[in-house]
Amino acid sequence: VGKEKFMQDASSIMTLFMKTQTGTAAEGTGDAAAEEQFADDDPQVNYIITAWARICKLLGRSFEPFLPMVMPQVLKSARVAPQVCVLDNDEAENFDPESWQILPIGEDQNCAIRTSILEDKATACQMLVCYARELKESFAPYCEEVLNTMLPMLTLCLNDEIRSAASEIMPYLLDSLKKTQPQLVAAAWEKVFNKLLEAISTEPERELVADHLEALGNCIERLGVGYLNFERMTEIHRLLDRFFHEHFEKDEERAAKRQDEDYDEQEEERILSEKDEDEYVLSKMCEVMRAIFSTYKTDALPLFQQLMVHVVKLLEANRPWSDMQWGLCFCDDLIEHAGPQSWALKDFFLPAFARAMGHQQNDIKQTAIYGVGVAAMFGGPDYTATLTEFVPLLVQMIEAPQSRSDDNNICTENAISAMTKIMKFRPECLAPAGLGDMNALIERWLTWLPIWEDGEETDHVYGYLCDLVEANNPAVLGGPSNTHLPRIVAAIARVFCEKSLSRPDEDEEGDSAAGAANGDKAAVNGAASDKSASPSVYDRCVSILRLIRGNGAVFEACVAQLPEKERQAVAECFA
Repeated sequence: VGKEKFMQDASSIMTLFMKTQTGTAAEGTGDAAAEEQFADDDPQVNYIITAWARICKLLGRSFEPFLPMVMPQVLKSARVAPQVCVLDNDEAENFDPESWQILPIGEDQNCAIRTSILEDKATACQMLVCYARELKESFAPYCEEVLNTMLPMLTLCLNDEIRSAASEIMPYLLDSLKKTQPQLVAAAWEKVFNKLLEAISTEPERELVADHLEALGNCIERLGVGYLNFERMTEIHRLLDRFFHEHFEKDEERAAKRQDEDYDEQEEERILSEKDEDEYVLSKMCEVMRAIFSTYKTDALPLFQQLMVHVVKLLEANRPWSDMQWGLCFCDDLIEHAGPQSWALKDFFLPAFARAMGHQQNDIKQTAIYGVGVAAMFGGPDYTATLTEFVPLLVQMIEAPQSRSDDNNICTENAISAMTKIMKFRPECLAPAGLGDMNALIERWLTWLPIWEDGEETDHVYGYLCDLVEANNPAVLGGPSNTHLPRIVAAIARVFCEKSLSRPDEDEEGDSAAGAANGDKAAVNGAASDKSASPSVYDRCVSILRLIRGNGAVFEACVAQLPEKERQAVAECFA
């Protein structure tokens, strides 16, 4: 039914849940004044807690008034101690396998774990993640308590879902503390950092290693500058260095297994499964490095330089193509966030970029093309000659006969974005590449639109379109007669239809308004005004359509050429 309709009944439904809880507690004790929480083994707990989380996800911050009602039970379920006992073989045979997990731990010794309690504990932990994620700063009163509850669970060996939830919640808790109780952040981060590194170092499941690395990267990104000192950078280097060595060693082990006399199809399946897990961990290592680079910029260079030997190995021509892809991702982040200082390391990665531009794997090609674009935006003048060499390759890719096929379109759109960035930030690269007539190139560039698959790149490309139209550039408008208006309208209509442009976040706007109503200084003095000073690309495109609509006959002629869905998308943007 949606948030608006549900809000009318939310209070009565939550009250009904609480009556169920109170009634159950009273029945269990015979005391109507019993504590309003379910018994640990009550089968309703899991369902009630899950229902609360779904309501929270729907209501967002509007769920805040119900937190005092639900948090005691959720915290109680999250803190419940697992039931574990040691049995001999005869005793183990008499235990219900549907209620207990039996694990052999030695001769005539077994460990029995009560699965239902662990499942309820895992559900409660996942619901805490939901509350922290959806409620943001509104969850601040519970952050310390939840942090201290969840930290030990990062290394709780009995359940993977609990460990995963424990790492996932950490960035949300730190973010909430930073915005509401900044004086508590340093001490909280000290505990989180140490425990996360312990969990990453000791975690036996590769998928959870990746989850923990992702949490570490998210924490670094959300906290911002000032929370990674030299000692912590050194610990992260030590950790990533170890994982790089393990990555290459495991790859050698898989190659050796394929030469073993016992190698068969089943073994190949295991090898491929291990390979996928290792690639996933490698991708999260890249995310950690990206978080450090995006936060600390050139101050992260010493850490990257220490790891460069591993990145260079990833880029070797004989490595699996996935290694090359992630190696290129590391280098993309280097260029984007170290800017002109990345040029000092060019000899390590530019040859790989040149090879990747012609690679048969589109993922590799796309990553290299993205790197060309960020070099244009952030690399500085040292990259001019290199970018000039890439221009003909980009144009060839964009205008190839099969460039818009399903397989090739994402690479083509990234190539269009890279060319757009060169045109905007490094136009001096164009004349040496045979594209000295900027007006002719802009007309040619307009024929490359629309794009829509990659939201980030779509924002860049349509932002440049807005720049040109707002400046009344005659090449993009089609001269004095504005002959290109139908193409401009069609390009905007398609991207609106695909919903690819970033739009003003309605929830954040609502939060800002609520903050202003409550006297929130940031909402009154800061955030909202920044948004109005720099309108989104979506808003700028809407303004262009409004301007064209000022000439009714021209606008109607432009819209008449559109498919029905795109006409509808244009109409909706004016609503």
